[in-house]
Amino acid sequence: MTGSVALDVVIGLVFVYSLYSLLTTTVVEMIASVIRLRSTFLERGIKRMLNDENGKTEAEKTDLAKKFYEQPLIKYLGSNSFFGLIKKPSYLSAQNFTKALLEIMKAAGESENKNLSIPEKIKKGLGSNVLGTGDTKQFLASLMEDAQDDIEKFKILLEKWYDDTMERVTSWYKKQIQLITFVIGFFVAMIFNVDTPKIVSKLSHDPEARAQYIELAGKLVENKEFANRVYGDSTSQNYDTLRSSVTDLRKQALEAKAVLSITDEWDVWSFPGWLITAVALSLGAPFWFDLLNKLMKLRSSVREAQSPASKSTAPPALQINRVG
Repeated sequence: MTGSVALDVVIGLVFVYSLYSLLTTTVVEMIASVIRLRSTFLERGIKRMLNDENGKTEAEKTDLAKKFYEQPLIKYLGSNSFFGLIKKPSYLSAQNFTKALLEIMKAAGESENKNLSIPEKIKKGLGSNVLGTGDTKQFLASLMEDAQDDIEKFKILLEKWYDDTMERVTSWYKKQIQLITFVIGFFVAMIFNVDTPKIVSKLSHDPEARAQYIELAGKLVENKEFANRVYGDSTSQNYDTLRSSVTDLRKQALEAKAVLSITDEWDVWSFPGWLITAVALSLGAPFWFDLLNKLMKLRSSVREAQSPASKSTAPPALQINRVG
C-alpha cells in the first residue's frame, strides 16, 4: 500500500469504471451491429444529399438515393442478411460515392445519345430529369459550373461535398451512440449493482478489499489483450467476436464484484449510485483505462519515494575542536 488511502480508493474506482465501461461499449457495438445502425445513418445522410423531398410536389420529388443504392458498385459493398436480402453498406468512401453518382449521370446521358464522350454523357445526364428538378439538381449544376465543366475538378468537388456531409452524419451517429451507451451503462450498473457511493465506502473502510482491487488494477494495466480491446476498432468486429468479448468481460466483472462482496440485493437508494456509474461509463473505456495507467504510475512513484532506500541520509556533522 502507498499509505494514501484516497489514492488507492480512486484507483479501485477507476479500475471498476475501466472494466465495466469496456463491457458497456462492447454490448453497445453488438446492438449497433444487429440493428445496422451505421448503415442506417449512412443511408439517412445519402438521402439528405440526393433526394428532394422537403416542400416539393409529388411530381418534383425524386428518389435518387434509391437509384444510387441500386448501382452495382454500391449494392455489392453490402452483405447478405439472414433472409437472403442485401444489407446496405455501413461505410462508403468519397471516391465510391462520386463514381456511383457519375455512373447515374453517365447512364442518363447515354440513353439520349450513345455516341457522346464520357464527359459529354455526364454533362448531358446532369441536365436530364433523372436528377429531378429540385435543389439537388441545381446544386450539382452549380458544382459543375464551379469546376468550369472540368470532370476531374467536378469529381473533387463531389468528394468534398460527400466528406462534409459525412462529418455531420458522424456527429449524428455519435450523439445517438452516446445516448445508447448511457442507457446500456445504466442497465449494466443495475444488473451488476455497481453503486458508486457504496463501492467508495467499501474501499475506504476495507483495507483487504482495497489491496485486492489494487492487485487487480495492476494486472489489468499489464493485460495486453484488454488494452487491445480498449484501443482496438470494435466497429470492424463481427457479432460472434463481440459476443465472445462480452462473455469474457462479464466473467471479469463478476470476479471484481465478488471481491467487494457486492450482492444482487438493492433498494431505491441504489438508483442515484447507478446513475453516477452510468454517467461515468458513458465516458468510454479509453478515458478510464488511460487514467488508470496514469494513476498506477503515480502510485509506483509515491511508493518509491516512500521506500527507505530512496531516502538520502544526511552526512555526519563535522566535529570542530575549538582552542582556548
